[in-house]
Amino acid sequence: MPGKCPFAKVKGVFKKRVVCSVINEEVNHLEYGCLTPNYSSCPIYLLKTKPTRSEVVVPEEEELVESHHADNSEKEIERMVNEHVKKSTEKFKNPLKGEVPRSCYDCVFFSPTTKRCVFLKAIVENPENPPCKEKLRKGSS
Repeated sequence: MPGKCPFAKVKGVFKKRVVCSVINEEVNHLEYGCLTPNYSSCPIYLLKTKPTRSEVVVPEEEELVESHHADNSEKEIERMVNEHVKKSTEKFKNPLKGEVPRSCYDCVFFSPTTKRCVFLKAIVENPENPPCKEKLRKGSS
């Protein structure tokens, strides 16, 4: 089969099972792309085909610069994730801060799975009409 990983051994007739000869274990061929031309991006393939330290001579200066860039990119990724999390949580209202949610789905204290409000410690019958809305409005008047 063209474009197949050289380390992939296909087992089974009806259900494709792929055994990776590098790690001698069955792998998910859809996840690792063993049977596609994209097999070269597989972490197991990269690990096996990556040149060893003795094969590649890299000056120490370049190594330091490379690791510095890696540190910067990791910090940049962390900063971006933190910004995303902050933006994602800003959409939720917090009744403890006096914020009134339009529905329970907009509230930090609501669990849609159990339909319970942790703030009021009660089951919510209609999440579109939060029971805390009246309490919060009465308390602010």
